[in-house]
Amino acid sequence: MSNSLQDQLLKAGLISREQLHDSRQRSKRKRKSGMAKTAPEAKASAADKRRQEQLKRDRKLNAERERQRRDQELRLRIRELVLANSLNVADADQLYNVVRGGRIRRVYVTGEQRRKLSDGQLAVTIAKGRNHIVTL
Repeated sequence: MSNSLQDQLLKAGLISREQLHDSRQRSKRKRKSGMAKTAPEAKASAADKRRQEQLKRDRKLNAERERQRRDQELRLRIRELVLANSLNVADADQLYNVVRGGRIRRVYVTGEQRRKLSDGQLAVTIAKGRNHIVTL
């Protein structure tokens, strides 16, 4: 460094020691301020990255919640339709066996309902823990 441009200018008498000292101070400040600028930028970019990741997780969570809400709404509408269109008769006297979940379930039906169930015109479904006869 003894042969730097600043030293050569000093030896030639073109600049004074004070000017040399000021020049070095300015270059140090400039380097220091440049380093200071990069650190907050790095922090800001890391914060932006975390924020983007959080937004992505939030969107995914919101989409899942919306799907669950739609599924529940659909199940409620189906249950209402089954209950509204149930053809169960209170004084039905014949048993009709239905296999559900590996177990045999019994439903009381009339003679006409038994014939339609056998022909595939009616079906048995569950709503609110009870078997209901509905048209297809």
